[in-house]
Amino acid sequence: MKKETRKKLSEEMLFSEWNQYWLSLVQYRLRITTLKRYEEAFDAIIDPAFQGKRICDISDEMAQEFFNQLREEGISVARCSSVLAIAKLSLDYALNRKLIRYNPFALVQLPRKFKKKTAILYDDDIRKLFEEYETNPFLPLFAVILLCGLRIGEALGLTWNKVDLHEKTVEISQQLISYRENGEQVYRIVPYTKNGEVRILCLPEIAAEWLIRQKELQEQMKRESSQWDTDMNLVFSDENGDFMKYHQARYQFKKIMDEIGRSDVTLHSLRHTAAATVLYTTGDIAAQQRFLGHRSALTSRRYGDATLEAQRRFADAIDAAFAEICAEGLGIELTEEIKERLRRIREQGATSYD
Repeated sequence: MKKETRKKLSEEMLFSEWNQYWLSLVQYRLRITTLKRYEEAFDAIIDPAFQGKRICDISDEMAQEFFNQLREEGISVARCSSVLAIAKLSLDYALNRKLIRYNPFALVQLPRKFKKKTAILYDDDIRKLFEEYETNPFLPLFAVILLCGLRIGEALGLTWNKVDLHEKTVEISQQLISYRENGEQVYRIVPYTKNGEVRILCLPEIAAEWLIRQKELQEQMKRESSQWDTDMNLVFSDENGDFMKYHQARYQFKKIMDEIGRSDVTLHSLRHTAAATVLYTTGDIAAQQRFLGHRSALTSRRYGDATLEAQRRFADAIDAAFAEICAEGLGIELTEEIKERLRRIREQGATSYD
């Protein structure tokens, strides 16, 4: 190491300078969403609060007072926990380099964060959603999230080249992310999902029908728009083929849920509902883990390495639970063949009949 570098890395470094240095070291092994979250935490919250302070100046009393102030300002416990984890990681590296005697953020105490009970939608809620809001342009998005158990970023980042309506499969290998850069909100698709793994989903029959409906709606929008972006190839888009925004989808769903008396649920509750339905029907946590894209089976247990055969069992479970309700929203009548297949699925625990 050069002499001037040794001088720079000292306890005399300003905390803000240290944070930028630490970020420059770790940025290449962070996902872009994580990096942007770290940058935002430093720029908007941490660095302004410790302006002019050297890393050796920060005490555990100072750090505790900082987080007490955040709580008084109405910052949630979850947000404070995130900021605390970032600040602690930064000074952990300084501690490992023996630039400070201890990490003051390691001693900070936050109020205990209680997890909310996982909320799901029931048959009556789903029926109201599909019957009373059938003209809502976001309904196909809501339907596919429910029927496939997708995360909102996975659904909004889904492109048509990942969908095979003939084989009734979907490849989940990318997601839409959003972050602020130079004062503007940026949207982009990144080629990985939350846990970094690709998964193939077998589409429930009714989900395939909703995707066919969505393709037809998009063809109509293309004919009506003079600014349609043909390069995006998004399954769910705005009226010009561009990204459908997170906040718009969440607002529309929240508005509907408030109107039907379920203000306790969020857009992510659709995924919870799919997870609970699959688990209740199959009882297979390990296989459900792969279906939902969970890294740990412990996460799947909150809802209660699969082969395509197991995936089809999950798709059958979703069809058995929701096909008739969701078909009403599509304005279609299920064929007698499909009705008979659903009856057999219900009777024999969502076993595949292919």
